[in-house]
Amino acid sequence: MEFKDEHPFEKRKAEAERIRQKYADRIPVICEKVEKSDIATIDKKKYLVPADLTVGQFVYVIRKRIKLSPEKAIFIFVDEVLPPTAALMSSIYDEHKDEDGFLYITYSGENTFGEAVQNADADANAHANQAQARQTHCEKWFQTLRCSRRACNGQLSLAHHRASPKSQIGQVDVNLQALLDDLESQRSAPPSDGGRSVRHRGTTEQMPKTPSPKKKSATSRKCKFDPDSHPLNLPPDQLRRLSAAMAREEARNGTPMHLDDAPVADGLSEQPPATGAAAAAGHEPPAAPVDHDGPEAAGAVNADPSNPTYLSNRAAAYMSAGKYEAALSDSLAASRLDADNDKILHRLARIYTSLGRPQDALDTYARIRSASATDMAAARQAQNSIAIAQKQIDAPDGNGNMALWSIDQAKQTLGFGTPMPRNWQILRAKANLKIDSLNSLGEVQAITQALMRQNAGDAEAIALAGRSFYLKDDKGAGKSDYDRAEQYFRQALSFDPDNADARTWLRTMKKLQRARDQANDFFKRGNYTAAVDNYTTALDIDPSNKITNAKLLGNRALANIKLKNYDAARSDCDRALKLDPTYAKAKRTRAKAVGEGGDWEQAVRDLKGLADENPGDNDLARELRNAEIELKKSKRKDYYSILGIDKDAGDKEIEKAYKRKAALLHPDKTQGDEEKTRQFKDCLEAKEILMDAQKRHLYDQGIDPNDPTGGMGGGIRHKPASTMSEEIVLYDIPSRDPNKSWSLNPWKSRLALNYKGVPYKTQWVEYPDIAPTLKALDVKPNPEGSPVAYTSPAVRLPSGQVVQDSWPIAQELERLLPEPSLHLDSAYIPKVIDIITDIAVAIRPIYFAAIPRKLLNPPSAEYFIRTRTERVGIDLNTWEEKEGGEKAWANAAPHLGRIVALLQEHPEGPFFQGATVTYADFILVGLLRFLERLDLLWHALDVCEAAKAGGRKSVEQVYFASVEWLKRDDH
Repeated sequence: MEFKDEHPFEKRKAEAERIRQKYADRIPVICEKVEKSDIATIDKKKYLVPADLTVGQFVYVIRKRIKLSPEKAIFIFVDEVLPPTAALMSSIYDEHKDEDGFLYITYSGENTFGEAVQNADADANAHANQAQARQTHCEKWFQTLRCSRRACNGQLSLAHHRASPKSQIGQVDVNLQALLDDLESQRSAPPSDGGRSVRHRGTTEQMPKTPSPKKKSATSRKCKFDPDSHPLNLPPDQLRRLSAAMAREEARNGTPMHLDDAPVADGLSEQPPATGAAAAAGHEPPAAPVDHDGPEAAGAVNADPSNPTYLSNRAAAYMSAGKYEAALSDSLAASRLDADNDKILHRLARIYTSLGRPQDALDTYARIRSASATDMAAARQAQNSIAIAQKQIDAPDGNGNMALWSIDQAKQTLGFGTPMPRNWQILRAKANLKIDSLNSLGEVQAITQALMRQNAGDAEAIALAGRSFYLKDDKGAGKSDYDRAEQYFRQALSFDPDNADARTWLRTMKKLQRARDQANDFFKRGNYTAAVDNYTTALDIDPSNKITNAKLLGNRALANIKLKNYDAARSDCDRALKLDPTYAKAKRTRAKAVGEGGDWEQAVRDLKGLADENPGDNDLARELRNAEIELKKSKRKDYYSILGIDKDAGDKEIEKAYKRKAALLHPDKTQGDEEKTRQFKDCLEAKEILMDAQKRHLYDQGIDPNDPTGGMGGGIRHKPASTMSEEIVLYDIPSRDPNKSWSLNPWKSRLALNYKGVPYKTQWVEYPDIAPTLKALDVKPNPEGSPVAYTSPAVRLPSGQVVQDSWPIAQELERLLPEPSLHLDSAYIPKVIDIITDIAVAIRPIYFAAIPRKLLNPPSAEYFIRTRTERVGIDLNTWEEKEGGEKAWANAAPHLGRIVALLQEHPEGPFFQGATVTYADFILVGLLRFLERLDLLWHALDVCEAAKAGGRKSVEQVYFASVEWLKRDDH
């Protein structure tokens, strides 16, 4: 008779019915669990099972159906059968109690499997006594049964014993030897297809039938459970709780050895050499390995280290405990001792798969003749998934997310608790590099740091860490990511001088860094054409570096805006955002390009969206306000467009453009065409406005030059200044950003000129040239005791007179052009001068070091550092470190609070005197503009708010109300 995994249900049912009919007169005697430590003193009931239930049948049920691991306990059976554990019996019962034809034995007279029906009849008592007698008699042969069991390598053994007179006891040895022969023939039999079928035969010896107990009535079947009966006889709810408790107990005591190997012959583990002979001779062979690394397993292997069976079984125990490396060592040793043993090879292949070595697993399966596709499925899944991941990583257009998904698929084939193999972790890091987002680069750094903790000299992991910093490209406080990347690349090369990745990426990064620095330098010097060319060159160095290339595109967009290539700038911003959707600077630059290109409505919409996303960004709020002003200006007549000229066109270009247009649109030539006549009038009006320096300046400031009140922004209106026959010249200090005023004192004079609407031009003078320039103009030096003899600002008036220093300039402008007035008699002016002086002194350690570093051209920077170092008697950077930062702002905070208090004296604002502009406002606004150029303005506003409630709003109010007079700085 042959049983297979997929045994037809009808055959199982027929076999069960045959057993019921044949042994209808028997009931089982309940057996209980006996630990191995209690074997010597065993005194427990045994389970009575029919003698002709063959080894194959019993193994099929226990091993194939319910995956029994009998090493957990020892059970003695009268009539030649070992049972499963009590917990396992309970789970079998729960699973199969409602199944028709359950193959395991169900006797007539039983309610359920394993349930001894209670019977008070004398016949039942007699039967129990007789069974107990057979149990006692059987214990004499316990050691023989134990030897037989271990001869089967921890599996099931069958020992015939008749409960008849003593003359038959000697037959046990004969029957036992017959059983061992039976087991040996089944073990050596080749497996069927896939190694899954089991062959067995029935035993020739049958147990004599015992007297049949009286049949139980329907009433007796419903009797109460005997508290001394088997746990399966408990009420269902208690049985479920007991089953769960026993399962937890078994889990704590050790993980059962899963019989995970493909069955050979009868499905038992290999029989050690000479085991049968030892059993027949009455000698106990070494104990088989158990499912944990316990003394018995160690003792068995130590007793016979050249026994492949013991090594293989200990490997199975290691596998159950999740110790796959130890299992691999034992399995390799076993396979060297028995190279053709299919069961050992099956286990070895599964260990390789669990360790993430699919190729080794497949090579091992190739040595097994009966290995099926199902056996190799997990190894093939892992191998194919890793191959797909590698392909996605290597392909130029590969998908990093697909690679990660494939690696996760391969990970599912690993053993429980097995760490991901190092080469898979390396692939995972490379897949995240392929994605190249901030989150994925952070994941790369986490993976590589873990690998470096395991092996500090892992050059490949170190190089990948360097790549993650190179791609992240963050210039935060301290070291930049490029500095960190270079450190990692050089460290990798120190461990492995032949590491091609580290060497290649280091060279690429240095080349890209040089190209970017060169492009930035051209931009700072105002050579925007060269900057665009160098940014383009830098973009070609490493197309895979998304974050850095997004920044390069953003910078090139700014250069294109300077060159008035607005479409190109917009395209660069779009490309930058495609590479890095989180790049906020590119969004702002794009809005500027859109607006400068003529679509201020779209620019305002874009900036409003950004402002909603970043409500605390004051720079963005200011850009939005400027865009709204430009939108308002764009809705008036555009005289530059009418004449077809640029906004920086000179008088000669304006004149030529007008003549060109007039030749086409003059009424004498258009013969009454009203539209062309209107266009001609617009050209004439444009010429008149743009050729008049004062009117053009007002027009450029957003003021209608034809409005006699000269309407100003911020709710302030004043009369235009008187026309001067010649322009005023303002001498100012240049910055690295061409045509951008920065210095506090020159800004006071520039604000006064812009406010009065006086036409003027700027002459930029570097620090070392101030004294020679003013001396050449016959300017009297400042009085003795002044910090310097000659200073900026200075102005040359139309009369030829040159005046230096901001306060004398304001007085002279007020004398020459009394309207609109600067109100130099305001009581706020001396107060504000005192407070601004105190603020400047407090934060001097900050801005003395920052000015040459951020603003000045080399000649001025050298002069400034030298003279200021002499003045303060300490290196400027050292002074900044000791006295700058939060310490300086803490010193400035009380004075900023005083400024806020003055502004809040007139809460209707926005100026110190409410709606009236005074020179005191320009002193404060000049300081704020100076701080803005140094990127310190918004920190100063925070300090204002901290110093006095509402401070930020009060200071912002006066600053933004002066925006019209801040626009010209100078072009």
